[in-house]
Amino acid sequence: MNPPRRGGDLSGPVEMTAKSPNKMRALVRLDLTPLGATGEMAIDQLFDGTTGWISNSMQGDAPMSGDQLEGAKNAYFPPTDYKAVDGIQVAFTIYQSAGGQNVTMKFTKIENNVAVDDAVFIKK
Repeated sequence: MNPPRRGGDLSGPVEMTAKSPNKMRALVRLDLTPLGATGEMAIDQLFDGTTGWISNSMQGDAPMSGDQLEGAKNAYFPPTDYKAVDGIQVAFTIYQSAGGQNVTMKFTKIENNVAVDDAVFIKK
């Protein structure tokens, strides 16, 4: 007999930072309580325009490669739920499906033209 499966929706904040022409950082912190675990899992994805890194609090650091790296270079997320931010329509909900996983990102705050230091996109 298999033990009961624990599961549920995971939630937590997502911080996304982008800078032209193609630099990005996505920091996700997920509450693991619905899975029967304590604490959170942090996933930090960095792309400096050429190379990328993924830092996962449960699996460590790894360079982006293959499809994952190509996805960072050519990222496209079909948006819904537009709202005006500084007179510009911005998607506050983004859906992404990859590797058999579906992800819904809902933003509570989006800021345009914020000064971003290039150091944010480099692995330390």
